[in-house]
Amino acid sequence: MLYAFSLEKKSIKIRHIDNAVIHDGLETAHIFIKKTENAVTNLALLFQQKKIPPTRLIRKYIFLEEYGLISSFEWMYKKMENNIKKNMLSASPSIALFNLWKLYLFINLLHKK
Repeated sequence: MLYAFSLEKKSIKIRHIDNAVIHDGLETAHIFIKKTENAVTNLALLFQQKKIPPTRLIRKYIFLEEYGLISSFEWMYKKMENNIKKNMLSASPSIALFNLWKLYLFINLLHKK
């Protein structure tokens, strides 16, 4: 993403293609979650350094921050945390719950609790 943003700043056109990823069980959910943690950590660092434009995750964080909803979100997430983690490791995980987990992780990285 940072590379694409750098190209965009230099007015270099980028053609995006719809290239669906097929997972096909090549890695475990635990490995995928660890890779996602690393990606969210990198995103938080780039956001703090103001090196990237807002992504969907960053925009959600900014919304919560602007309206003073961070602590309410954290409270709600904590109530659901065990179920969210179980769901992420289940045979049919919810993308919505996965996104809540990423947002919670992002918030905690920025607020260093």
